[in-house]
Amino acid sequence: MDRVKISACYIAKNEGHNIEQSLQSIKDIADEIIFVDTGSTDDTIVRAEKYGAKVYSFPWQDDFSAPRNFALSKASGDWIIFIDADEYFPLDCCEQLKSIIAEQFRQGYDGMLLIRRYDIDVDNQNEVLADTLVSRVYASKKNRRYHGLVHEELLDDGKPIQKQIIISPVQVKLLHTGYRAGMTEEKARRNLALLEKELAAGTDPGRLYMYLADVYLGLGDNDKAWHYAWLDVRQGRRPTTYASRSYRILLELSLKGKTDLRGRLELCRLAVQDYPENPEFRADLAECLGTLGKYREAADMMAAAIQAYEHYQGIEPMLMTAEVAKIAADREKIFAALAETQGLLLTALCAMSIEEYGDTETKKILAPAYRQLLDYYHEGKLPTADWSELSSCYVECVKALLDNHGEAWLEKILNMLNHFSADTRQQILSLLDSQIQREEGTAP
Repeated sequence: MDRVKISACYIAKNEGHNIEQSLQSIKDIADEIIFVDTGSTDDTIVRAEKYGAKVYSFPWQDDFSAPRNFALSKASGDWIIFIDADEYFPLDCCEQLKSIIAEQFRQGYDGMLLIRRYDIDVDNQNEVLADTLVSRVYASKKNRRYHGLVHEELLDDGKPIQKQIIISPVQVKLLHTGYRAGMTEEKARRNLALLEKELAAGTDPGRLYMYLADVYLGLGDNDKAWHYAWLDVRQGRRPTTYASRSYRILLELSLKGKTDLRGRLELCRLAVQDYPENPEFRADLAECLGTLGKYREAADMMAAAIQAYEHYQGIEPMLMTAEVAKIAADREKIFAALAETQGLLLTALCAMSIEEYGDTETKKILAPAYRQLLDYYHEGKLPTADWSELSSCYVECVKALLDNHGEAWLEKILNMLNHFSADTRQQILSLLDSQIQREEGTAP
């Protein structure tokens, strides 16, 4: 098989301040550079020609797909690299990308490569704002074209491309400077105008809901963001990267008063159902369950979140970091402890008669133990490794019950023993032995 020919494609307007860094990153990879200019009035074209680009003029028509497809019609390569003027590959990735493309060409692969793109803020020491997988590198096919006025999607005969290979960012990554803090609102308003125009056309409104929710959230219109995010979620999981964005928007807004705790719980359940591989959704669900006192379910779900993090292989962005995973592991321990002690408390309460439950002295005895548990949960503190603080708390609780109720509580406490840990059980049994000896007059 002949050597693979690679075409690098661009569409741009007034990108003279960005374009050279991008062109520099692909000049040794590409066999040709196809550059479609949509009306530059600066030195963008001059800079592109400096790198040997074939420059074509294409009038701007409020449609990002049109110039992209025009560029593809001019490209003669077997494989396409189609990046924006404000995107570039770090130089140490270039040779690796060329090798990966060559290998996929030799194997006859005709799908796309998903590469992780990092949005960096050049106004703030290249701080990483977000990252996601993008389809910037793919095999050239006649029926492979872009669709949509904005947030355009690459499709085969109008259908999602099924063949996708995820490339590790250790091998190749893409950097994006186009979302500086000062530029975000400007781009959001531009994109909103195009999204509303396409929505009015009614061709494929379902693909727009996520983008509309995202842009309205960025502009501070939470009501419209909530509306469009729900429209998107009700469609089910869509076959595109970052399709989980609407779920994240709903969960974010649920913390700003758009729904109550039980509404957030149902959102979390829906997110886990549609994106079972996502660790953050499982962690969010665990926290909801824990807040509602469903500690056993919360512990199990948090354990599942940690496992999903450790074995993650999905195409959706994963926001859980190693630091967050460590916190999640601590939360799992807390939920597990609460699950055990919750059973103990509920058993104690169920063992009481109505009269006993209403007894002021009994409430005084039980309240400190329960308050201590709530402190552990809400303040995120862990008791000592062997849970001796909790054990001591409950031993004192049992001692107080015995002192106040004596023989009447012996049988009830014996029936509760299986709900305690082995160490706590032994301490309580010692207390009971002492109580029996005192009552029988055999205490030393």
